[in-house]
Amino acid sequence: MRIKRCHIVLIFFLTMFIGFVDSESSVETHLMVPGCSFNYAGEVVTVSSGFCSGGKYYGLFYCDDNYNAYNTLKDERGCSRGEAVDIDDPCCPSGMFCNKTTYLCQDRVENCYTIDNEGGCGDIGCIWMDDKCVASKADFSCDHYDNKSDCEADFWHLGMEGVGSEYCGTTVECGDDMYYAASDGCSCRWYEDAEKGEQCQVKLIAQQKYSAVDVNPFSFSCSNSYSLGNCTGSIQNVTWLSNHSVITGGGGYVAPEECLDVFGCNGGSTRRYCGEGEVMLPFFDSFNLVVAFCLIGMFYYFVVRMR
Repeated sequence: MRIKRCHIVLIFFLTMFIGFVDSESSVETHLMVPGCSFNYAGEVVTVSSGFCSGGKYYGLFYCDDNYNAYNTLKDERGCSRGEAVDIDDPCCPSGMFCNKTTYLCQDRVENCYTIDNEGGCGDIGCIWMDDKCVASKADFSCDHYDNKSDCEADFWHLGMEGVGSEYCGTTVECGDDMYYAASDGCSCRWYEDAEKGEQCQVKLIAQQKYSAVDVNPFSFSCSNSYSLGNCTGSIQNVTWLSNHSVITGGGGYVAPEECLDVFGCNGGSTRRYCGEGEVMLPFFDSFNLVVAFCLIGMFYYFVVRMR
């Protein structure tokens, strides 16, 4: 009888743990001009049509040209951008690759940095960039490009998916209003007068979400140049300088200071995760590991009490 009761307690705790992990992954989606809107972890993530999500939700969502919304972990053909074919630029979170059978993102079985050739790099869904096998473009900024042509062509989509793109595809409440920064409003732009090494910058456009009929919504843009520290222990120091300007807005409109802060348009510094962690079980990061140990400890505590 005691064994059965122990089993019941164990099943109860494991069910709680699985439910907790799954609740972090639940997503609702609905159409919202100019693309798709995803309600995720208490935030609204806006992804423009034809684009993959960037920033902290890098590769998690995709919105096709017909405004069909995909969670790339759950919805077939999400990682292959709506097509049942193998593509060169799949939409997946860092550390995952697009399965060529299910067209769902799944965890890699190898780390990208261990691969030293382009063919092997592509086989496990990594990116061969500058003669290196890397896990994600998210560790690079627009200043990766050293000339105007490459900068504004942005072959690697760093303006939408690199460092500084975390503000792209988001809708926020600020300045007593709602503003959104569409993914296709983020890009790499060349500024000839900037210092060498800082000429290719991340440009973002933020626009008032709601406005009166026949009235252009307020909008502003900002350009950021980033300075990236060394990636040590998967942590990297980041500083950036910003310039901003009003695009549309009558009556002496000035971009709200609160919105400039929220969208990273006032310069600043932060720390970010970088590089590539060791391969782990799906949804089983260090936090989940601590939770698991706590639950196991509680289980054995109840077992001892039952005796």
